[in-house]
Order: sequence, then C-alpha cells, then structure tokens
Amino acid sequence: MVLFTITPREVLCGISAIAPGTYTATGIAGSDCRLLRIPAERFNRALNEEPAFTYTVLHLFAERLRRIAEYYGTMAEPVPQRVVRTILRLRDQFGATIPVTHRELAQMSWTTTDSAIRAVRTLKRRGVVRGRRGQLTIHNLRALTALAATVTNGRAAL
Repeated sequence: MVLFTITPREVLCGISAIAPGTYTATGIAGSDCRLLRIPAERFNRALNEEPAFTYTVLHLFAERLRRIAEYYGTMAEPVPQRVVRTILRLRDQFGATIPVTHRELAQMSWTTTDSAIRAVRTLKRRGVVRGRRGQLTIHNLRALTALAATVTNGRAAL
C-alpha cells in the first residue's frame, strides 16, 4: 500500500529523528532524486534553535497525519470513489497531468489493479480524464470533483 507520494518539491522527513524506534515503512524512488541525510542530533538542534524550521516540520507532520486519517476514513468508500479521490489528491501534488500507472493508482486507492483500470476506463468514457501509459490527465476537474462528493445508496455514482 502506498501512504504518500512525494514530489520533487517536497521533502521526505522521517520522525525517527524525534522518536527513535523501528519503522516498517519503506520508500521507493520513482525517478532520479537526491537524498540528504541529516543526523538526528543536528535535526533536533535545528528544531530547538530555529522556530521557522520547527514550524515547517510540524506543518509537514500535521499534513501527513491528516492524509493518513483521510486514507483510513475513506477505506469503506466504494472503489471508484477512492480512485477519484486519489486522482484529486495527486492533482494537488502534480497538477492536471499526473505521472501514475494503473498499478500505482490501485495501490494508492487500496484496491486491485483491475478495479483501478475499470474506474479509469469509466472516467475516460465520460471525458473526465485522458491518459496514456504511465500518465493521467484531468480533462474535466469540475466533473471529477463532483464525482468525489457523490455517493448514492453506499455506491459511487461512477
């Protein structure tokens, strides 16, 4: 399962510097990147001495905690709606053109690849998104947003 997708404009900031322990999460780079490891003692010193840095780190942690709560809160929603919400979440990070495969979309939506493919196919038929291998482009944001908010009798309107 994918908990976070981090763009080149974002940082991967682990809480292990603040709360040491064993973490079972792993990260996989989907593109070339640079990694800078900041030793825990330096990170903690910056937290103690730089209020702006502390605020930025707290904001990042709060945003990621909010996302985790949102993910868990939507687990009971119908699969098509979870896929739509995932697309909207990725739009916030990447813009209208999202670099994502059906498999990645499925992992982020907590569903199977086949279910993600069916949901995307329906969105394409409706003219809401366009896509090619490894890329999805939002064509009608208003319709996509409306679909995210629409559930009828416990089933998505997709």
